[in-house]
Amino acid sequence: MSVSKTWSYSVIPQKEGSFTIPDIVFPLDGKNYQTRPITITVTPRIQPRNQTDPQKRTWSRNLFNDPFYGGTQKVEASIDNQSPYVGEQITYTFRYLHTAVLPSIDSPKYQSPPMNRFWKSQLGQQESKIEVISGTQFRVAEIKTALFPMMTGSITIDPATLSLPTSIGLSNWSTPRQLTTEAIKVDVRPLPETGKPTSFEGVVGKYRITSEVDQAKVKVGEAITMHVRISGTGNIETLPELKTPEMIDLTIYDPKITDVTQDTDGKIQGSRTYEYVIIPSKSGRFTIPVIEVFYFDPDKEKYEIMSTNQILLQILPGTTIESKITWSDSSTSATNEMNTETGLYKIFAWSFGVLFIGVIGIIYRIRVYNHQQSQVDQPKLQQQNAYTNVLTILDQAQSFTDLANAIYNYVGDSFDNSSVGLNPEIVKQQLRLGNVPELSIDEIVRILRECDMARFTPITSQDSELKTAVEQAKNVLEKIKEELGEKGYAKHANKVSR
Repeated sequence: MSVSKTWSYSVIPQKEGSFTIPDIVFPLDGKNYQTRPITITVTPRIQPRNQTDPQKRTWSRNLFNDPFYGGTQKVEASIDNQSPYVGEQITYTFRYLHTAVLPSIDSPKYQSPPMNRFWKSQLGQQESKIEVISGTQFRVAEIKTALFPMMTGSITIDPATLSLPTSIGLSNWSTPRQLTTEAIKVDVRPLPETGKPTSFEGVVGKYRITSEVDQAKVKVGEAITMHVRISGTGNIETLPELKTPEMIDLTIYDPKITDVTQDTDGKIQGSRTYEYVIIPSKSGRFTIPVIEVFYFDPDKEKYEIMSTNQILLQILPGTTIESKITWSDSSTSATNEMNTETGLYKIFAWSFGVLFIGVIGIIYRIRVYNHQQSQVDQPKLQQQNAYTNVLTILDQAQSFTDLANAIYNYVGDSFDNSSVGLNPEIVKQQLRLGNVPELSIDEIVRILRECDMARFTPITSQDSELKTAVEQAKNVLEKIKEELGEKGYAKHANKVSR
């Protein structure tokens, strides 16, 4: 077995001339081993312009070359489509290429451009790879972002920045140096007017729609759950509220909406599920008509339509309603008999029966009222529990991932939804539905995007930055709790009383 150990020294000459580094003696196992002397010739710093030194350190906007301390470091950015339609996904790719790693305890820090005119979603972390460019082998790290332009016209994506850390041993390089990419122009096309349906609501991508009910045969007054699911490739945030058919004998309540997104081969895919509760008020056979949604397919460059299938329902007479009808018919019959026979006993029995039913009705109303009050108080308890839980999690947060998950769990618990699939845009939409002020919404979304930056970019975040973000999250969540408590409970109470 052979073993080697290396000592590396940085030697910086202070003046011109010829210098000799003497031999170095290394004792081992009773023997002395020594190096040979090394002669170094130091030339003037300023050289003639016509003389090129292949080992000199060079800087440019997007490239740093220092063969001794780190080889070549450079950055570049690109998009896969420079003329997309409004609402169509394009992919922004930032690339960091280097031939060696700078000798530093810090990592390069990536700063994404603003991209305010796009809806964006960070794609999964890419594995570093090796590329040979012009005969030089580079290690390449990529950060990909899915962008959906929200307006037409020429849009400029500002340069991205990569801050290189201070290199160990460089006394004349005390501040971080930055590399920046070139700005990128995107010409966003409007959707064509030719063939545009009058009911088109701006959905762009490739989608399909399905619908189903949990049971197609129920009694009057029993609940039916209908799920309508739209899935495909594109920004599901742009999916509209569905236009459900109005049916006199079927009451359809507002849906509960659940979004799930993921990236597959660099494309944002996902689904939105609309969960409806349907209450039939009359027996018979009914048909839930088709639900149609138009969308624009950017690959085919044409408008398409997706539609559900008809759903047949069989509604049976309800037991409670039947008993009331039977009782009403028997009461009428009994009244006729009493009028005919004029028996005091039957009149007394019938009157007692009416009184008894009246008492039962009063008791039922009291129980309904108590149940309604418990429903009104339930959101307040739910909000308090969600807030207590998030404070506990935030106090134990060890990373920006923990911070983001805590916020997503709070939003999910506050609105009785799952936190799976939540992202900053969905949180913004949900809080707006809860009438939370825009200042609080913008602050919590900013914190979530800061978490995404720390989770998906090659940045070594400091503990102080995490602690600051946690305290900021606590402050804004307290404000959101108060807003939801004042407005959310009243809204829920009105819904229950109806």
